[in-house]
Amino acid sequence: MFNGSLIEAFQTVRVQTPDWFSYPGPIGVCTYPSRVSYPLACAFGYTLLLPQVFVRSGYYSAGLKDQRQMAFLAPFLQIIVWGGTMLIGLVALAAMPDLTSSETELVIPYMCNIIAGTHGVLAQVLMIVFLIGVLAVGLSTANALLMVMSSIIYKDLLVGIGHCKFKASETSVVRVVILLFGAVTVGVSLMHWEYVYNLMIFADSLVESLFPALVFGIYCKWATRKAAIVSISAGAIVICLTFFVWDLGYVWYGTIGLATALVLMYVVSKLTRDDPKDSDDFYEALDSGHRRFMRIKAKIK
Repeated sequence: MFNGSLIEAFQTVRVQTPDWFSYPGPIGVCTYPSRVSYPLACAFGYTLLLPQVFVRSGYYSAGLKDQRQMAFLAPFLQIIVWGGTMLIGLVALAAMPDLTSSETELVIPYMCNIIAGTHGVLAQVLMIVFLIGVLAVGLSTANALLMVMSSIIYKDLLVGIGHCKFKASETSVVRVVILLFGAVTVGVSLMHWEYVYNLMIFADSLVESLFPALVFGIYCKWATRKAAIVSISAGAIVICLTFFVWDLGYVWYGTIGLATALVLMYVVSKLTRDDPKDSDDFYEALDSGHRRFMRIKAKIK
């Protein structure tokens, strides 16, 4: 279509739907808060705190060298992914200007249907590749998320904080945790969400409540466990309120919850104290990793 020209596709969008180039846009989502909160959500959620990305680039790597390479490549990979997504959306808007919001998730199958009119075999191949990609992303993401989620709930919450003791094996308890968490997830996904993108926005926004605890835990030895629990819990509650009560979720994403978690992490840490011995092993591991990094860096130079 458009003689193979992205410029012609872009010009077609400007003619067909000029309001896409207005401010704040045809559906009013490109507001000043969104210009701050959306980059924050992408930076914190997609490149740093998205569990499946962190697990694959951290825990699955062979050593520190691979982790450094992945950390260096991640921003460039994100640019490729989201830049490609924007190009697909541009062509879809030009080719199918009457798509509704709930149909935008189907743009690739729709575009394959258009291609099928002149290149039937190519359209079939592209659709097969698309389906394989969807399955691969879903399975790998689910695998990493289940590992992280079950480990956090069992080791950190039940055993670490709750001091629970189980007669059953860890594997059996983890299986029950996964089953219960899956039931809750299905229940949430069957709520009022119009389409999957809204659910993803909500999930990614919740991730932001973890960020202050992570940063303070690594860089501030005076940060406390109680502060982390309060910060994460309150941040998640505020983010839920922005979506379900105040109707600000799709404008502010998780920014309000992030700010709440940040303030509480600082204030509660200053008001409470932990035994320094509880974090000695953690900071010793960080220092050991830093010393090893500096040695490798010196050898490279």
